[in-house]
Amino acid sequence: MKLQNVGLIEHLGRLIRFTMRAGADIESGLTQFQIQQATKSNVFGIGYEYGDKIAIGCSYKGRIWSRRKANLDSLRKWCSAIGKKVLDETIDPEQVLKGTLISKAISERPKKMPIGIEWPEIIYKEPERTFTFSINNRKFPLLQTDIELIAPSEDGDLRFKICYEETHTEFNLTLSENGHDFSPVGTKNVAIEQPRKSTSLRDFFNKTPSKIWFVDGSSLAGNLYTKLRKDFNPYPREEIQTWNWSEVNFKKESQGITKEADSIQYKVIRELEKNNYDIIFDDDGSGEIADVVCIRNHQDTIWVEFYHCKFSLEEIPGARIADLYTVCCQAQKSIHWMKNPNELFNRLIKRNTTREREKKVGRFERGNQDKLWKIKELSRRIPMKLKIFIVQPGLSKSRASVPQLRLLSVTQNYLMETGNVSFGVIASD
Repeated sequence: MKLQNVGLIEHLGRLIRFTMRAGADIESGLTQFQIQQATKSNVFGIGYEYGDKIAIGCSYKGRIWSRRKANLDSLRKWCSAIGKKVLDETIDPEQVLKGTLISKAISERPKKMPIGIEWPEIIYKEPERTFTFSINNRKFPLLQTDIELIAPSEDGDLRFKICYEETHTEFNLTLSENGHDFSPVGTKNVAIEQPRKSTSLRDFFNKTPSKIWFVDGSSLAGNLYTKLRKDFNPYPREEIQTWNWSEVNFKKESQGITKEADSIQYKVIRELEKNNYDIIFDDDGSGEIADVVCIRNHQDTIWVEFYHCKFSLEEIPGARIADLYTVCCQAQKSIHWMKNPNELFNRLIKRNTTREREKKVGRFERGNQDKLWKIKELSRRIPMKLKIFIVQPGLSKSRASVPQLRLLSVTQNYLMETGNVSFGVIASD
């Protein structure tokens, strides 16, 4: 949970009886003296519960509220759920806000390894057809565009690129006492276009910053740095699944249009074909949701699985944490598709249509467009459940290092606590 508003009742003040703090960095804006001389009048914040994003507020008199629009039956259910918490004597009120995440304004980048970057949150909230990128007056749709870090390291510049196949434009994030700046590298004319509006990418990112994730689960959005308040135990080694990779080139990730049999992705698809999926979809390429997407309609639930594959830095299994940086971030980023199943299925349909329009082999390894349309319509009436897997044959289950297991644990806990999404790891012995 992240606080957005905190109201304080001043005990000793006469001229000022009540103060309200609002913003992303509330805690750092309060002096220790202010905290010690005041009582919380009300608090309000945003968090996650059972995979859903929620808003919740409470006043010291006992009033509880939430910022949402719903029908009367939803209000009744919400009141019942809140009432159970209020009456639960095992909940210690003093502990409720102890785990709250606090964002702090910083002027220097964290000396930690960045593992990935994601689009600003506004892009995930809107239908993807809302946004189009323009690079030197060439238009690129969001569904075929990626955002990626460039040469990440524990210090130095934080650089990333917006890329569409072989075309890309680079940006550099700089921090200072005055805030942050996303400056383009080079002289390319780059913009993001929305209906009836075009904005330079520099202005867009400065107003709605992308979020950069670090290896310990902390994140940086502009100059606002958010650190986890707790460390997670290492990922259980026994939960790592192992496959036989004897005929696979560990350094070849994608099967490509020609479906190369010694690639990691090809091996994954062949293994998944042994299971009872309605859809197996090759989504590899710029703008992908995952390298492989599997869908099954079973017992009034649509089960969706994402498989994120990554090539290894070496040809043998080992304990190289660098083998996990990118693929773990891909898993974390893809959780956004859980929030809007309709957009998920629309994205798959459009990407297959685009591939076929280019006279290339289709993306369906099992199933077809008609079956996917039917599942999309079903998603309006029945729930969708998501499980996310990472596939890295360069990871050795028996030799996995503590830093590797901690990174896997950070990823697992992020998926579970944010989206109530299960996580799986597929590796070598």
